[in-house]
Amino acid sequence: MSSRLVFVLAASLFVASTCWSEDAQPTAPAADPATGQPPPTPPAAARPGAVTPFLPTETVLVITVKDAQKSCTAFSKTGLARLIDSPELSKAFAFPLLAVKGMQWMLEQRHGYKLKDILSAFQGEVTIAWMGLQEIRNEKGEKIPDLLVALQPRDHAGKTMELVNRFVGDLNKLAQGHLRIQQSKVAGADVTTLSLPDNPLQLSYTLHSGTFLAALNPARLESLLNAQQAATPEGPLQGLGADPIFQRTWAKVGQHADAIAFFNIESARRVPEMNLQPKTEKDRRGLAASGLDQVRALTYSLVFQGENIRETLFVDCPAEGRRGLMALLDHAPIEPDAIASMPQNAVLAAAWNIEPLAFVNRLLELAGIANPGDAELIDNEIRRLNAELNIDFKRDLLAAFTGQALFSLALPAKHPKLGVGFPQPILKMGVKDAAAAQKALGILRQMGKDKFNYAELQVDERTVVVSRAKNPVGDDPGQLCWVLADQQVLVSLFPLALRDELQRMDAAKAAAARTPMPNLTMDPQFQNIRGLLGPSHQMLLYMDVSALATAFYDLYVPLAQLNPKIAPPHVDMNNLPTSDFLARNLGGLLVGVSADAEGLLLESCSATGLWTTLAPMAVVAARAANRQAQVPAPAPAAAAGAEPDGAPELARGRQLLREINTRLMAYAQDHDGNYPTRLDELVPNYATAEEAQQAARVQYLGKQPAPNRVVAHLALDHQDRIPLLLQDGRIRVVTADRLAAALEKGFVEAPKPAAGTGEKPPVPPPDF
Repeated sequence: MSSRLVFVLAASLFVASTCWSEDAQPTAPAADPATGQPPPTPPAAARPGAVTPFLPTETVLVITVKDAQKSCTAFSKTGLARLIDSPELSKAFAFPLLAVKGMQWMLEQRHGYKLKDILSAFQGEVTIAWMGLQEIRNEKGEKIPDLLVALQPRDHAGKTMELVNRFVGDLNKLAQGHLRIQQSKVAGADVTTLSLPDNPLQLSYTLHSGTFLAALNPARLESLLNAQQAATPEGPLQGLGADPIFQRTWAKVGQHADAIAFFNIESARRVPEMNLQPKTEKDRRGLAASGLDQVRALTYSLVFQGENIRETLFVDCPAEGRRGLMALLDHAPIEPDAIASMPQNAVLAAAWNIEPLAFVNRLLELAGIANPGDAELIDNEIRRLNAELNIDFKRDLLAAFTGQALFSLALPAKHPKLGVGFPQPILKMGVKDAAAAQKALGILRQMGKDKFNYAELQVDERTVVVSRAKNPVGDDPGQLCWVLADQQVLVSLFPLALRDELQRMDAAKAAAARTPMPNLTMDPQFQNIRGLLGPSHQMLLYMDVSALATAFYDLYVPLAQLNPKIAPPHVDMNNLPTSDFLARNLGGLLVGVSADAEGLLLESCSATGLWTTLAPMAVVAARAANRQAQVPAPAPAAAAGAEPDGAPELARGRQLLREINTRLMAYAQDHDGNYPTRLDELVPNYATAEEAQQAARVQYLGKQPAPNRVVAHLALDHQDRIPLLLQDGRIRVVTADRLAAALEKGFVEAPKPAAGTGEKPPVPPPDF
């Protein structure tokens, strides 16, 4: 009963909408701290939704999807959607997809609600907001969240209310008829409030002006409805819509977004349970050093633009209050075409502008904020270095560089028949003049003379310096090379990369009057996404996801097809498409970071999205790094009432039944809960002919009326233990002499151990 109650209550809240604070009555718009004047009233078309403007100013978190159906349609055009919906990948990942479908069916059978019926209510705007914690507490003494969910069902309003009424009926049954249902009229809306005796939790909901609203606090819902009724299309906004912080955020990243998440840090600091206030002097200094104490809000926005996904993270931290880490990006923007000048075959390219002298001064300020003694130590070390080398560290070394730097990583293939090249990393740092740069490089050589050997290589009129550690650690030779050319210092790990880049630069100058040398401006993937980001950035990073993924795919998949041990489980490697499929749907990833008077902005654009692109790469890298360090974990103890796998043959039998159960649940999802009469009916939509042949040893009995009845079992020759598949999906093992009883009466768990034995009782089966 408890699991059903939680499910239905959660579904009711999720299919619902809005709450308001009891004391949050409409007030005059707050003045902008920067100007002291009330913010201007935006036109109705530019206002942030039907619900968000009327939330209280103390709202902590708001997540809004402006138009659910429009967003789904726009998402279907992106490269990520084409990958997900690909029939080619669906064949290879058939079993995991069947497992998801089967799990959905099992949950729908357990709780009695179909997912498609619930999702049908999400047609227009969807808003979820959290406004802190209420003063009332539950039976555990915990404060009840101040939560709202709002949605617009549009043409599905009638079906949505039918579903809600069904939820309420089920809640009343689970409460054994003790559910209190009260009806009231608020601002022309019919409000229903649900409560239980001796329980402070209440749920109020209504369908008003095309928006379904629900709240865990009836007074908040009443305040919201009254505020909406009093509002006029062109009148001043109230509540959160009039808050200067939210208005700046909305104007900067929200107006054209398909979805937005706004986290008001200033409001969160006023919620004691979130523990955002420093408690000690050390905490205060650490917070000040990071600069997070000056951050007022964080906002994430998402917009679908053609086949690309653009994501933005805005940190509201005005320039006049920025300090610590937040101030490290306060530099002039990079030249607009700087990153585009990198080689066309670069799989990774970056550009940034961080003026070294200003950067070091800010680091000293940062050290002084965190620990005043550290700043003094660093300053003393710089003075010692100045006296020892007879230089001015800041003037002679740091001031020699402009601050603009470029980085590229390319794998140049020198022959068309064998597209293989060694990675060539190149770092370019701009210098103010050649004489100052030569002096700075000489200082660096002098500083490292005790630890490095130096060799010089002449390339035309330029001198390539190769430094190598005198006492290398492990396999790392500790080598670094650099050369001064065209008001830039070029740095790499080996001289061949520098020679290639020098030749490319010389050829580019020679061909400037005719045909430009290949660079990123000739990369269609780069050009496709560059125009979708803002024009000015302090940092830009470009990654050719298509090239990297295709190269990894072409290396890994053939090896996995030859050696199944390295293949992921339950993936049909033989059905995977060629790498051309990835090349067609993946593109580049461009990430930009900028700082202005209002705060910091991180924006990205790619065909698959920033986080969905980086997450698989991080997983692959982590697995590769930890593969050698993995220690086999001890086998988990068998649960009470379940036999251990034992012999390998028995373990394979149990796994076979698990896979059959997954396929049966997926079949039931598409056939109104019915099971096939024979297992070969699973072919071809739910199993291949080969998989059906492997199940020939299984005795299949079909769908059963009780959760502990046997759906299928495996008879193992010359084995005393026989695995069973039960109707509720459990896999259990019985001895041969207990098989007949299990088939006739159902499987019965072993009796609970006597008290004091130290063994855990068996886990009860889930509701079915």
